[in-house]
Amino acid sequence: ATADDTEVRNNLFASAINWWVGVRGKSADNLSGVNLHNNLIGTSPDGRSANTTVLEAQTSGLSADYTSDLAVKDNIFASVLATAVPWCARITTSQNPTVRGNYFGWAVDGRVSLGGCQGFTLEGVTGGMVGGSDATDRNYFSNTTLSLIGGSGIAAKGNYFGFAPDGETIEQNLSTGIRIGGGSSHFIGGLGADDGNVVAAKAP
Repeated sequence: ATADDTEVRNNLFASAINWWVGVRGKSADNLSGVNLHNNLIGTSPDGRSANTTVLEAQTSGLSADYTSDLAVKDNIFASVLATAVPWCARITTSQNPTVRGNYFGWAVDGRVSLGGCQGFTLEGVTGGMVGGSDATDRNYFSNTTLSLIGGSGIAAKGNYFGFAPDGETIEQNLSTGIRIGGGSSHFIGGLGADDGNVVAAKAP
């Protein structure tokens, strides 16, 4: 996407080199208002398994740079590479993204793990929300780390790491749940009853 207010909805992204979805602004002019909603990224057409024909060079489900008010909602991200584990998503040098209701490494049925990713990374991002207080805003991560690198003012609340969307399946988390590498004024959790993030025990 290279145009403001672009809608990317209800698509299957099955095979690509470098990334499945690229959102690119410019350093002097952020790309504004792109909405990535209800897509299957790196999965089979039914969203129940990872796509095994993905090219080895693929590195990221979503790569977004120089954006404002990017909305990433209700998507399913999978990872299948055997020799190089990619990012599920990476947002860099951006302002006020919202990331809600996504399955990072979980199948559409909410029970089967599709394989973990190197992580979901926000780097050099100012403001924004990952998750939320409402259950429909919750992101579910399977063996995937949420990394906040630099930036400031990002809130992460209500997310589940290693717990499946079906509410029953618990997966021993092989990755760190949330990692903060520098930056300032990030807010993890909150004061509300449903604002806390839940992280399954990490495997030894």
